[in-house]
Order: sequence, then structure tokens, then C-alpha cells
Amino acid sequence: MANLAVKLFANVSVGEKPAGIPDSYPAEIIELGESTTLPEEGVWQLMTEQEYSDYMSEVQAEYDAWVAANELTAAKATRAALLQDAVNTFLDSYYPFLVRVQMMNIFTLAMFDSKTNRAAYLRTGIDWFLSVTVYALNRAAFINSRTTIEDVNAVTWDIGGNVSAAPSLTVGAALTISD
Repeated sequence: MANLAVKLFANVSVGEKPAGIPDSYPAEIIELGESTTLPEEGVWQLMTEQEYSDYMSEVQAEYDAWVAANELTAAKATRAALLQDAVNTFLDSYYPFLVRVQMMNIFTLAMFDSKTNRAAYLRTGIDWFLSVTVYALNRAAFINSRTTIEDVNAVTWDIGGNVSAAPSLTVGAALTISD
């Protein structure tokens, strides 16, 4: 049987290993043949092929659990990104991003300048933006609460059906309100 040099993730720097991977899992294996010389003492372990096979039998369940957890985490991140894309598309269909920014800026200035009617006009839009955001945050929390990939992928959303109708506002109209 050949000898193996085995480097565990416990001996790999944090920036070079996947987040959360079990330290007991092999990061790298080098076949040494009959040699017993390790690439670096204290970092690599010497094992025969049989010892390595036995070792892997001991640590495989922990590794499999890590893989399953990371697949679920990845599915949640993907689903949340799809939700965010849907939210952005929905908001942009009423008020493109730069228009929303302009409205927020004008609202802020109206508040500072005590232009209460201008601020009140824009506040309806800001409240609507926030209602969409709250809906999205609730759906994202629901995605994160799912415990299987199938359940994560089954989460749907209906933004328009769950928020009030968008107010009809324009930047130009806001600027014509002098008080």
C-alpha cells in the first residue's frame, strides 16, 4: 500500500478554505508511494491508503452535513436574489431608481425647509416604497426560515397583490409645490 500525505482543513488558513468546512476534512492529499517524507512537518499527516479510508469513514458524515447545509444556504441566497430582482423590477416599473432617489432628496430638502405640503405630497410615494420594502423583507425572512431546498424554491411572491396601489407622483409636480 502507498503512503499518503494528508493536509486537513484545520491546517489551512481561513481565507483559503470554504466557510464552515469541518477542520477534520482533508484539504489536500499527495501520494507518496513508499516514501514517508512529508511536504511540511506539523501541517501534513502521514497515512496509509487503508488508514486514510478508515479516517474518511469517520469524518464523512460531518462533511456530508456541511455540504447539505451549504447547499441550503446557496439555495436561499439564490432565491433571495431573485426576490430582490423582482422587487427592483416592480419598483422600476412605477418609478425608476433615479426618480426614487430624486423624490427622496426633494422630500429631505422639503422637510429641512419646512415645505410641509411638498413633503406631504412626496411622503405618499415614500410610504409606498417602504411598503414594498417591508413586503420584500417579510418574504426574504420566510425564505430564510425554510429548512429544505425544495421549500426554499417553492417560495413565491406577488408584490403587486400585497401592497397598495402606487401613487401617481412626479418630480416636476413636487417641485411646483412651493410650501
